[in-house]
Amino acid sequence: MTIRAPFNFVPLNKDVYIPDWNDKITQDIPFKEGEDGTIILKMKNLTPIFIRNGHAQGGVDDDFSAHILQNGVKKYYIPATSIKGMIRAVMEVLTFSKMNMYDDDFFGYREFNTKIPTGKKYHRSMEGEKCGWLSKIGDDYIIKPCGDPEIIEIGDVKKKFRFYKKTDKAIDKYEAFKQYAGAKYPLFNGKHLVCTGYMNNKEHEYLFAEGSNSEKLILSKSVKEAFISIYKPSSYYEYLINSLKDKDGDELPVFYHTDNGEVTSLGLTRMYRYPYSKRVSDGINQTLKDTEGRSKEYGMDMVQCIFGTIKEKDALKGRVQFGNAFTDAIIPDEQLIACKGVLGSPLASYYPFYVRQNGNTYSTYDDSKIEIAGRKRYRIHKNNYITNLPAGNGNEKTLSSLKLLPAGSTFDVQIRVHNMLPIEIGALLSAITFHNTQGVYHNLGMAKSYGYGKMEIDMNDLGLIGFKHSVKEYMTSFETDMSKFTVSCHLGKWTDSNQIKMLFSMATDHDKNLELMSLDEYKDGKINTNFDTLKEDDFTVQSLVNPEHFKRDLLKNDFIEAESLIEQHQYSAAIRKYCSLKEDLSEYDVTDIDQKIHAIENLIEKEAEDKKKEEEARKEAENAARKGKGLSAFLDALNLHGEYVVQNLKLCDAKVKKWLKDDNNRNKLNNDEIEDLTKTLIRILNNNIKEKEKKDWLDINSRVWDTISKWMEETCLKEVFDKVVNSVSH
Repeated sequence: MTIRAPFNFVPLNKDVYIPDWNDKITQDIPFKEGEDGTIILKMKNLTPIFIRNGHAQGGVDDDFSAHILQNGVKKYYIPATSIKGMIRAVMEVLTFSKMNMYDDDFFGYREFNTKIPTGKKYHRSMEGEKCGWLSKIGDDYIIKPCGDPEIIEIGDVKKKFRFYKKTDKAIDKYEAFKQYAGAKYPLFNGKHLVCTGYMNNKEHEYLFAEGSNSEKLILSKSVKEAFISIYKPSSYYEYLINSLKDKDGDELPVFYHTDNGEVTSLGLTRMYRYPYSKRVSDGINQTLKDTEGRSKEYGMDMVQCIFGTIKEKDALKGRVQFGNAFTDAIIPDEQLIACKGVLGSPLASYYPFYVRQNGNTYSTYDDSKIEIAGRKRYRIHKNNYITNLPAGNGNEKTLSSLKLLPAGSTFDVQIRVHNMLPIEIGALLSAITFHNTQGVYHNLGMAKSYGYGKMEIDMNDLGLIGFKHSVKEYMTSFETDMSKFTVSCHLGKWTDSNQIKMLFSMATDHDKNLELMSLDEYKDGKINTNFDTLKEDDFTVQSLVNPEHFKRDLLKNDFIEAESLIEQHQYSAAIRKYCSLKEDLSEYDVTDIDQKIHAIENLIEKEAEDKKKEEEARKEAENAARKGKGLSAFLDALNLHGEYVVQNLKLCDAKVKKWLKDDNNRNKLNNDEIEDLTKTLIRILNNNIKEKEKKDWLDINSRVWDTISKWMEETCLKEVFDKVVNSVSH
């Protein structure tokens, strides 16, 4: 089944960009690079546009916003808040910001067709319903149970209450009962008659008992919120709220279900809309990240930094102000286009559209891990065509009255910025101009789904007053910063990311599959396993950034690390790092990297020569020390703690061997050296040898003296042994 819709969704960015400066913004202390200035632009509506006058008097709701001049002539304008909302919505996508502006609703479903994925579950959920009286006491919603609902045939109701057939709608019946019988829910055989609304071929209504005041069920917060949220879009909502706001605690008949004594759901009819287990916020899975793509716990996104916020830890005033956009010319009232129609659209509960679909079976608001489809945006109609508003079923309450300005009106806009960084100015300009892209349009006002409100911003008339740089320079700075972020999150360059391409594609001209589907098609869509998804043509977003400059900027930290390795004399590691950079930049000019590698190789050669000279100097110094101080200084050297280095025979053996090796690989010590060695042996034996080891030192045939004998002639060994043994304290 091929679906149609005048809207689509920009996939929600899971990674939220948090600027490094988000916690440094104040109104009192300007940024060092902060700028003030004014952006001047012209907008033109390519199709008729309507924006309701929020200040209209006398209940008039079809007037366009206008300023009355002294001569009584109207000068029409687009309110600043409307322009601000239009630009902000685009910037949220461009800057990978949070999704903050949404109604966190619960949705309900009522599916009688078991072929629909939720149909069987709905019938199971509706089993075992109870009835009761709902009242509001303070902030609590309380049900007074009255058992099982009793069915009464419509014929019996009509015999008892002749005025019943005079009206079809349930709410009207309540008013009729109140007028004729003196109560909303008149008594019938000792119970209250409850009417649940009009239905073709309806066969019965319900009787509710009075109920006991001793047993009451308090609704949990989530159940209460789901109940109110589900009825908010319906005609029952106003009646529901009014019925529960009286101070005397009016009661409302409800049907409900429980689990372990706790109310799990409720409604105003027996087969009420059963709530999904998840709400909108459960499908908004976003993670805050810094410039390097690392997760953060808190921080304001780019849109919050620029437009301000009241939702975060600290409220922040915005640093951008939009002016009203007045028409260039006076437009006579008779030129306005008056029309009526139904501005219909599927509700957000329609999961085939509003929940992201990734598999062969539908994801609904009951899935354990849901993901909303994204940010809803209306497609642009090609050739500036518009479609007529549907006439509806003749019910005047469903019709919207519009008085549209004709196509071709030009509006002047001024946008003032205060203390904004160049990157932020670039983000604002990019949102205004769609990154300086031709053939891409904004849309504004009511009836956008029918092609109304298509807006063009003239790039040639875009002016900057009081700024230091050009439009392109600001947007290039912004794009560079965003691309660093998207690359760090493994999303590719900013201009190649799915979110940006989808946004731009939806803002270009479309000429097919723009009409809303019929009610039957929406129903069939839930059953059809081959249900299509809303698609957009691929769009190439032109980059303003020099690829080589961006690539080098992206690898800036690697260059810094390579320099640090050089400073630490880790030349081999530095060369490997530069070779890696050379490979990453293989398609660009890497002459400077080759020069850097050559310079490091020269440093390695010089360091090798310096080490060779140092080693020769060291050996000369050792020889000089050998001649001046002898073996005693070598064996009795002290460490940094003032302790002898040689404290056992093993270390003494190693030192003597080194001494002999360094002196032309001699085999034996001379007489002076033997005398120095004897002193060291006496020190070791008397200060460092444990009692149980002394027996080996006192035995000339032991391994101790076998080791010592290798350093001298045999004739000298007995003399050294006697001196060492005689030194032992007895």
